[in-house]
Amino acid sequence: MHHPPPEKARPKTPVLADGALEKLAKKAKHSDAVMTGILVTKFKMGQINVEDLEKMAADATKVERCSAAKKVLEAVRDSPEFLRQEALLANSNDNIITESKIK
Repeated sequence: MHHPPPEKARPKTPVLADGALEKLAKKAKHSDAVMTGILVTKFKMGQINVEDLEKMAADATKVERCSAAKKVLEAVRDSPEFLRQEALLANSNDNIITESKIK
């Protein structure tokens, strides 16, 4: 007697209980908020700068950090303090170029 080959077992798709999806979404939002807070703190303390945030925002392999870095970058770029710093840097770079031409 010949038996047919057994069907390949398919991985079972987990069934989420009522409200589980909402809990996952809430946990993800909380986790994102925590990462954003960490990056803001590091930025304010001078441990990271705009270039570091840009690199993190471009690194899609670390989704949570990427998302948080994008939010922090947007906030930093919109802040009046950042705009003042950019203007000061531009002026100091112009002065350095002018001084180097004089020498």
